Order: sequence, then C-alpha cells, then structure tokens
Amino acid sequence: MANRNVELFADGMEIARRAADEVVRIASEAAAARGAFTIALSGGSTPKVVYALLAENAALRNSLPWNKMKVFFGDERHVGPGHADSNFQMASDAMLSKVPLQPKQIHRIKGEYPDAAQAAVEYEATIQREFGLKDGEFPRFDLVLLGMGSEGHTLSLFPGTKALRETQRIVARNWDYFDGAGCKQCRKHYLYNRRRGQSLRVEGGA
Repeated sequence: MANRNVELFADGMEIARRAADEVVRIASEAAAARGAFTIALSGGSTPKVVYALLAENAALRNSLPWNKMKVFFGDERHVGPGHADSNFQMASDAMLSKVPLQPKQIHRIKGEYPDAAQAAVEYEATIQREFGLKDGEFPRFDLVLLGMGSEGHTLSLFPGTKALRETQRIVARNWDYFDGAGCKQCRKHYLYNRRRGQSLRVEGGA
C-alpha cells in the first residue's frame, strides 16, 4: 500500500502555502533526478491560490525549474479557453501566463470541441506522445494536484458516473449534472493509475 500522509491546517491559505511548498520540493527533486517535471493541474478555488503563490511569490517562483516542466490537466469542462468555467483559463490567469513557460510545455484539453469524445481521444494521444507510451501503458506523473467537491468528486469523477468503471483508457469523457450556471456539462478526465506524487487538498468543516 502506498504511503499516505494526512495533515490538518487552520485555513485555506495555510493549505495553499503548504501545497505550493510541496510543488517546489517535488519539482526540484524530479528535475534533478530525471531532468523533467510532469504535473497535472486541477480546477477549484484552492488550486487557484496555489497557482497564484507559485507565480507571484518570489521565493517560490525562483525555486521552480520552469524550463524542465511539462504541464497537463486532470480534467476540463466542456467549454473553450477564455470561458469563465475553463480550468485552463483559470490556471492561465493565475499562473501560466505569468511564468517563463513556453507554449509547447503546456498541454490543455480541447474543451471547445463539440464532440467531447474527440477531445478525449486527442488528449490521450498527446499524453502517449509526451510520455513515450506504447498502447496499454499508462503515464506516471511526478505530481497530480487534486481537490474535492462537496459531494465527494475529484477530477470530474462524480459518484455513480460511468467513468468510475473505466480501466483501459488514459482519457475518457464523463458527464455530470449540477445546479450552477452551465447546467449540463461534459468533462474529461484521465486515469492516474501511475503517479509518483499525489496531493489532495480539501477545505471545509468536519
């Protein structure tokens, strides 16, 4: 069984600061050991604060091996870049557009495609290419950032949805229903059966 470390924090900002420190530590270790750092970003309010800290805090920003980084996304809503609900747009506004990353280092899910299945197929091909994978192989990310919704979902894997039973694909489309603006949205996720590090950040009362 993988080692698990549970930490409790006073508030959301403390969670974000700890997460930012962990990103720097894991990124530095990966770059030193393998010459590259692969990270999968997530949406949500806490990750947004983490991204802002990494971009705007001089000590954190200057400690990251930006030129060794490959950025991916754990999920995306069925909207294009520029939309207020886009995980890519949020990450871009908070961090990606403010740091020394080249466009070729950032790999987003094409949420603007009318056919979500096509976006999933293309993103799976992107991951296979960037990780040098053969058919049937899964990527091993250095770090996967995760959050959790109020009903227990993470990476757009909602309770009772079909994607929870997917075992063969790296990337799959998934549908969920919710009450907020946008109503019915399609999201894509990819499966993290292999990863070196995982960070799950949950904020709220017990």
